[in-house]
Amino acid sequence: MISVIIPVYNTQDYIEKCVASVLSQTYSDLQVILVDDGSPDESGKIIDAIEDPRVLVIHQENGGLSAARNTGLDHASGEYICFIDGDDFIERDMFEILLHTLRSVGADIVQCGYIPDDGTLGEFDRGDAAVRVFERDDAILSLVKNDVFEQVVWNKIYKREVIGDIRFHVGKFHEDEFFSWRVFYNSKKIAAVNSVCYHYVQRAGSIMGQKFSAKRLHALEALLERTREFKTLLPALYPASNAALGENCMYQYQCFRRMKGSDDDGECRKKILEYYSQMDLPAACSAVSVKQGIWLRMFRAAPEMTAALRNKLGIGL
Repeated sequence: MISVIIPVYNTQDYIEKCVASVLSQTYSDLQVILVDDGSPDESGKIIDAIEDPRVLVIHQENGGLSAARNTGLDHASGEYICFIDGDDFIERDMFEILLHTLRSVGADIVQCGYIPDDGTLGEFDRGDAAVRVFERDDAILSLVKNDVFEQVVWNKIYKREVIGDIRFHVGKFHEDEFFSWRVFYNSKKIAAVNSVCYHYVQRAGSIMGQKFSAKRLHALEALLERTREFKTLLPALYPASNAALGENCMYQYQCFRRMKGSDDDGECRKKILEYYSQMDLPAACSAVSVKQGIWLRMFRAAPEMTAALRNKLGIGL
């Protein structure tokens, strides 16, 4: 059985389509956990009206996306776990494809492709069914580089045991970046199937659709935490994690610098430099090209000038 965890918050225009796409799956052995995270709109009433014995509805005070997912995990009884956001939806065969792939290659986690969808997508190319299988460390390296694997949790199925007692950091944005590498670390094999099965609906009111703000710096906190852990747990990947931290610091700094009204007092950029100062610069430079290493060293020496130059050249945006 797959336990499908769906946080519900201000999704009254989306949640019915989301749940319908789950309940109509060709693989039907499901536990669908809908966690109403104190939503002020009609979402709670909508999910209460769903009549299906596989559905469990939980209402709680607002605690954020991480708190809602954690509640779902605490109530999950399936052998497998899947996270879906309440404003997204999936293709009818997503679970069948992912579960077949996971079992056939002996993986602990498997992901599918996804596609942004604003409601006007129409027919699209779902890609082929090619599968790539990675050993743990290679998969984590790909995750660090946002290459084959990305930080998001919603296009994946996990064996329950690799999640174990790992939970999402409550109160943090970019919560997936605190979570994903830890679950990968508990795995032996991770697979990726090319087929596009997940529709990612990015609406204006969503967290990622909001104005660039200090909340985005939680991503740097997650990357710094990961880098410190890698120094002991995965020393071979420590340089790459430092590089990812440095590159993200430059990117965030550039964004705050170019977006008027996002950091008028300079506090966000000051915080970014604090994170950057904790990066192991020699290690980071050893994991990137000579050119990128020069950028990292320039940013350490002169962040304002470097960010301005990169913005002018359109680098890293």
